Amino acid sequence: MKINNLLWISALLLMLAGCSSDDGDDNNVSSQECRYSYQNIFPSDEDKVVITQDSWTITTYANMITRAEFNSNPPSSAELFFKDKMPLSVDNVLKFSHSLKNALTNYKHFDQLYKGIQVNRCGYVCNYDENDVLKSIEGAFVPIDDLDVNPTISKEQAKYIIVKYLHLNDSEIPIQLQITPFYTNGIIDVRLTYVYGNCVGCFAYYECFVDAHSGEILSSDFPSN
Repeated sequence: MKINNLLWISALLLMLAGCSSDDGDDNNVSSQECRYSYQNIFPSDEDKVVITQDSWTITTYANMITRAEFNSNPPSSAELFFKDKMPLSVDNVLKFSHSLKNALTNYKHFDQLYKGIQVNRCGYVCNYDENDVLKSIEGAFVPIDDLDVNPTISKEQAKYIIVKYLHLNDSEIPIQLQITPFYTNGIIDVRLTYVYGNCVGCFAYYECFVDAHSGEILSSDFPSN
């Protein structure tokens, strides 16, 4: 989870020194290689564990509950299940986001927050039947021990890095500050990130992740220009 801050800050200062010019420093940004492939944002099937507990079936990846199916005797509420099964704390919380109930679906959505910052792709969708009985929970929760949520680089600096890396024409791109977990061989590397996402074509959605402390391009699945 922790990195050599002096190393990355030094590299960042060298990289950002050319922000106001169009010299060769731009090429240094554009030629960065991503630390993680897009597949590293999700745990692999090798980390899958299925546990039967009483009348429940719980599937986990890398020690995170990703699906819980309640065949009988379901918990009286999702909140009670979270309290019993999740390593919640003052900093690690699940916060109700929104719900939807109609003839086709009935669910509640909870986001994971760490120190008030949303954790990318973490949180749970809780599915209910027509009688509001809890049937299943799907999602992920990453317990975070220690992460500095105060970014070292600004949004404008992150935008510059992304624009140069992706060779974009528009510098006014929307980015969000989020916490993103990356997975490698069962190890979870949690980073504070600036995230840029955009649709390309009708159905494809791509994302680029920049470390909010070092300015490193961590992952991007945008097509090469």
